[in-house]
Amino acid sequence: MVITSEISVKKILKEDIGKYVGFAFEGDNELVEKFHFADTTLEETVSSNVKNIIELSEKIDLDCYAVYWRENIIGFFVMAYHNSMLYSFGINKQYRVKEVLMDWWEYVKTISGEYLVCPLNAENKRAINFFIKNGMEVLSEDENIVTLILKQ
Repeated sequence: MVITSEISVKKILKEDIGKYVGFAFEGDNELVEKFHFADTTLEETVSSNVKNIIELSEKIDLDCYAVYWRENIIGFFVMAYHNSMLYSFGINKQYRVKEVLMDWWEYVKTISGEYLVCPLNAENKRAINFFIKNGMEVLSEDENIVTLILKQ
């Protein structure tokens, strides 16, 4: 387990990611209503996310991580292409405060390489704004996807 401030991050098996996705998305109706392409329930959103992670893992190597704050599970993230892509992530809404998010973001940056890309649903303005405010730039965008890049 790696510790950054009060954030700890532990690599987990892809088969266990569902538990962490479920907790990260728990109670976040805004996530379901605004940031996913289809009208779905929270449970369907979790299942869809997990399915996409598992399907991608069958094509490329990826690493799944659990995120803890003071030993409490608060979320997850998935890195692909040798830690050069932040493929999926979520922090439970109770823990989306500046101190926690910044500790998490600093950790993600430390394990990425020279470049880090992150594709996002174009409607996910909350995440897009967070990443731009914290050093990422728009690499490309279309009506559905905005791809951000961080050059370190």
